[in-house]
Amino acid sequence: LGISSFSAQAVRRSVVVALYRGGIDPGLAAKIMGHSPKIALAHYRRASDAEQATALELALTAARAASSVTNPAQPQMEDGEDDDQ
Repeated sequence: LGISSFSAQAVRRSVVVALYRGGIDPGLAAKIMGHSPKIALAHYRRASDAEQATALELALTAARAASSVTNPAQPQMEDGEDDDQ
């Protein structure tokens, strides 16, 4: 296999990452590993660069959508209209 050495911790981390990337709920993944979700996420979860980029794009999209709902565009006035009406 070309693997010179590995630790039990590396195997556990690989399992957790595979579970997370496979869409398994973090709480269930933690239970499988024998941890609380807080401990499992703190010690085993490592987001890849691609996952971080995707999360950032989702956050920006959500922020833009929320902004457009809370601050809808003002209607454009025709030339000569008085905005005090």
